[in-house]
Amino acid sequence: MKFKKKFVALALSSLVLGGCFSDDNTVLSAGDVFVLTSNGQLATFNRDQPSVIRTSVAVSSLMAGDTLLGIDFRPRDGQLYAIARTSPGNGGRLYTINTTTGAATAGATLIPAATPTANGAFTTLDAAATSFSVDFNPAADALRLISDTGQNLRIFVANATGRTAGETFVDGTVSDAAADISGAAYTNSFDGTTNTRLLNIDTVADNLTFQNPPNDGTQVVAAPLGVNASGMVGFDIDARNNRGYALLNVGGSVVFHTIAIPDSTVTLPVSGPAAVAVGTLNISGIVGMALVQPTAPTAVALDGNTAGSQRLLKFGIRTPNTATATAITGLPSGERLLSIDFRPSNGRLYGLSSAGKIFTINPDTGAATLGSTLSVATDIVNGLAAGKNYAIDINPAADALRIVSSPDGDGASKNYRVLGANLESTGATNTDTDLTLNGATTGFGIAQVAYTNSFANPAPAGTRLFDVDADNNRLLQQTNANAGTLAAIGPIGTFNDYGGFDISGGDNGMVLMSNRALATGTFSLFTVNLGTGAATAAGVASGTNEIGSGATASTDIRALSIRF
Repeated sequence: MKFKKKFVALALSSLVLGGCFSDDNTVLSAGDVFVLTSNGQLATFNRDQPSVIRTSVAVSSLMAGDTLLGIDFRPRDGQLYAIARTSPGNGGRLYTINTTTGAATAGATLIPAATPTANGAFTTLDAAATSFSVDFNPAADALRLISDTGQNLRIFVANATGRTAGETFVDGTVSDAAADISGAAYTNSFDGTTNTRLLNIDTVADNLTFQNPPNDGTQVVAAPLGVNASGMVGFDIDARNNRGYALLNVGGSVVFHTIAIPDSTVTLPVSGPAAVAVGTLNISGIVGMALVQPTAPTAVALDGNTAGSQRLLKFGIRTPNTATATAITGLPSGERLLSIDFRPSNGRLYGLSSAGKIFTINPDTGAATLGSTLSVATDIVNGLAAGKNYAIDINPAADALRIVSSPDGDGASKNYRVLGANLESTGATNTDTDLTLNGATTGFGIAQVAYTNSFANPAPAGTRLFDVDADNNRLLQQTNANAGTLAAIGPIGTFNDYGGFDISGGDNGMVLMSNRALATGTFSLFTVNLGTGAATAAGVASGTNEIGSGATASTDIRALSIRF
């Protein structure tokens, strides 16, 4: 997103620039935060330098009488959407905005839902409202609009099965009558997520709130902001690491803040302050703010058993049928990969080999490069000879590789840990306590493992480790990873092979498995509920949830890792 015209300081009441350019001949590229001002400017800045306005352009081509109320990027197609109030009549209209030129394209007008909720049919936007918060629900692909008077709308922006573009549902009014919801944002804002949470900023009580459920408008205090904010703000949440960002009016200035989003497993409220100032923005009259989100994640599967050729299958989460295959090269003769995982701290793909070695693998070329030989390499080789299977996943909080085995052979499910610093150096490995369930070392067979909160920059404060028990078709949690303590979560379903398991998304919105019901045939993609263990066929944009087709049809998936 580059602007071809050099930006010239604007004599506008709502856009003031200070020290934006170090060189008059420098043309800056667009930043990773977009803001919409009350006088129709679309400006950008970077999260780490909010004082520098990198680009600005006037929004054009609005229909007569329309006033923009807010903006957000739609995860499904990556376009910037806006909602306008129409005048006369206080109706609503959808727009898409070209982020380079500012040209707005009118879309559907807001219409009553075909089947209204118990709250009645949509008629108009609340005439008494002075500000609106706008954000896309990435799971439902619907736009949430909340006014400072408590109006709570759910809007579908495109024609879909059972939905008409502009169809608007009137959901429950925000429950706290005294609240002034001045910013709303969903977690896991990427295409393909299966779960999300709606967080709001209340500038009356200066709280971060959790709207649960979103359609009811019920507010639960999540954390105190720790600042005295007022008026309209902008708020959005990074889909990759679950870090919130907000523009808050504090002491007469517009200040850009990070917002700590509580983990979904904690008891609310948590202690604050949730808001930490980054810097002052030289813009006033903020109407809306939207983060540039990462592109939709893709999956990389290790296909091919340990006795034959192996390849990487790469596919989009919503298009698993359309896979590309890349042969793995660079391994010594007779050596094969057992499992793979992306390391959050550096984004590189790591693999454990049948000789107890760690390799890095280029996911684009398939080239494998030796990183180290583990100090437990002999144990792994002997374990394979005894029938053990091994799975790996990287702990994002500790930056350490977890290696877990099935109990075959000696009856012990081994539990190893390799610090990140040793993966491409000494290979020194910690031998942690063998796995146990209810105090017993038997009664389960671990096939796959995955950590939650798999992100970096910043690294998460904590994480949870989940295990797939292939012998009993159930999901377990390794409640103490180093001590090997397992607890049962629930049944997954009935499958013959568990070819892969991984968790991604800032709020753990993507929990994927590659399984098959028979001993042979193509593997299929499933999503998993971490609370119950239940696996559900992954929702796809077209085709089926089978991984690959034709020459790229999966044959023997051994591991699955999500690339964000």
